[in-house]
Amino acid sequence: MTIIEALQTWIGSFDLLAAEAPLFVDYVDAGTLTQYAIVPLPGPPIVERYLDGSSTRQYAFAIQFAAPTADDQARLANSGFMEFLSDEFERRTADGDLPDLGDRRTAEAVEAVNSGFLAQQGESDSAIYQISCRLEYFQPAMTSDESE
Repeated sequence: MTIIEALQTWIGSFDLLAAEAPLFVDYVDAGTLTQYAIVPLPGPPIVERYLDGSSTRQYAFAIQFAAPTADDQARLANSGFMEFLSDEFERRTADGDLPDLGDRRTAEAVEAVNSGFLAQQGESDSAIYQISCRLEYFQPAMTSDESE
């Protein structure tokens, strides 16, 4: 399983997300309300490399969602959602409820790295919001058998 698949499964299980709303990878349509997306972001993957070849790594990503912006109440709710999502990452990290990355990697933390923002305002009464996040995980040293 890839990291983004693990994140999609894990985040898709959150009660915070609207019921039956799709959680896409690399796609959200501002014209269709109540959609979510996980978007990989650029960044260095290795946080720290150890003498034995193992490493602490990170996977940078953003959560995007399409939401109404017709009035101030809707925009407040959208900002509140990003705050709740950040809190949910913190709570789940503290509880050890993290994405299953398979046999070779172990998730250590998921966190929001900013408070989120309105990323794209269309001509309609909807917009795409984005909050940048990162997954930190441990990866053991690769053996010669695994590299072939």
